[in-house]
Amino acid sequence: MAVPEPRPLDGIDPDHLERVVATAERAVIRIAPWTSRYPIMDGTQGPASRAVFASLMFAAGLPDGPLDRIVDLTRAALTVACLDDLADGVIPGYSCAAVEALARDCAALWAGEAETGRRARARRAVGDEEGQVLAAYRDCVERVAGYPAYRWAGRPLARAWRRAFASTVLETRWRFGLAPTPTTLDDYLPVRAQSVFYPALCATALAASHLPPVADGAVRAYEDACHLAGLAVRVANDLQSVERELAEGSPNAMAILLASGHTMRQAADELLAILGAALADLTEALTLLPPVLAGLGDQLARMTRFTCAWYLARDTYGLTSQGLRDLTSHPRPDRRPA
Repeated sequence: MAVPEPRPLDGIDPDHLERVVATAERAVIRIAPWTSRYPIMDGTQGPASRAVFASLMFAAGLPDGPLDRIVDLTRAALTVACLDDLADGVIPGYSCAAVEALARDCAALWAGEAETGRRARARRAVGDEEGQVLAAYRDCVERVAGYPAYRWAGRPLARAWRRAFASTVLETRWRFGLAPTPTTLDDYLPVRAQSVFYPALCATALAASHLPPVADGAVRAYEDACHLAGLAVRVANDLQSVERELAEGSPNAMAILLASGHTMRQAADELLAILGAALADLTEALTLLPPVLAGLGDQLARMTRFTCAWYLARDTYGLTSQGLRDLTSHPRPDRRPA
């Protein structure tokens, strides 16, 4: 029997699906006043909302909530999507230098550095794009800093966001022709696994918690797992976005393999093998976490499984709450090996 085509919700445990979707819908409602205050955060998708996918991703990781935490993590994910739009030119008018300056300021906010005059002026000018971005980032940081774990996890949190911003800046330089575009996966994937911001969001999940302090070695083990998760999500994302990014001339793992002589099928097979290996390595890495981080590890595993399955089925653009409900109205076929 042929293997059914992947469906976006295949990565969610069927026993959790109803709770996950209901929680995501509540999170979208809760976050609406925030996206109304900072409309740049929700993109330019008309009636669609980025908050639908972002809240669904975190609800998949936390099927039993709490809702407040899912909403706070969703806000962080929306700031990522917004900066990505600026860096990729989806929101036009930003030079490479402007993107770098904004990324530097946002990284400083996550690091808890004293506010500069430039950031203060921009944040007060919330009517413009830069002011909205900085004000929204500051709001996210302040919310995460209110969790008990932030007191000891703030440093790895800042480190993860700095890595992500640095990778985004390098990608922006690629786009503007100010740095050589990578021609091998060895040069490409380490950068793009960070610029997908998934490790930074997973670090945010650590800080935005009530976990007691853990040893530095345990934090590093969690960071290693987050890197593997980021690699898996990046590869799945590239498989989904290859046609759009080839048309845009944007860097993409498939494009690199095609340029090296692979056929489309060969390139897809190689990336699927890398994705499978990353997920297997992630499963092993999570076994190395101490018991105090086991729940967080389970959250990371569920969230990553969902996100990769979603990207293998469709992109995240144009999703509405009604569209999400429509997806759940179709029964999923039994998945049997070919």
